[in-house]
Amino acid sequence: MERILHTLEDTRACAQEILMFCKENDCTVLGLYGELGAGKTAFTKEMAVLLGISETVTSPTFTIMKVYGTKDSVYKEMVHIDAYRFEEESEVGILDLQKITQDPAKLVLIEWPEKIGTHMPPHMKITIAILEDGSRLLTTYYEKN
Repeated sequence: MERILHTLEDTRACAQEILMFCKENDCTVLGLYGELGAGKTAFTKEMAVLLGISETVTSPTFTIMKVYGTKDSVYKEMVHIDAYRFEEESEVGILDLQKITQDPAKLVLIEWPEKIGTHMPPHMKITIAILEDGSRLLTTYYEKN
């Protein structure tokens, strides 16, 4: 899927489409790729709204991971991970990703998944690129293992 996003409403509509796809295909991990300022956290915030999360969602750059309870019937928790500060793959061990991502009641969104390297679980790849006019190009790729 490819979508051009001009507004937060576009982002929310795209997040809604991805959420429905995930529920239908047992997808529980979303890897958010893109440069600084591309809109990874904005996408995560819109996903949080759709899941009924009332807390303010911010990027967990310094805490690395934040878990939110949802009001969703499928995903009871949204786990937001920001791997930006990881300098080596060995640092990923603190997350216990295998345990987190095995729970089908958790929707896990990981910013900077390329920093996780070989520890990155199977996931839907969501790439957000900034276009010349300031809009965003969101591209998804999912291959179920």
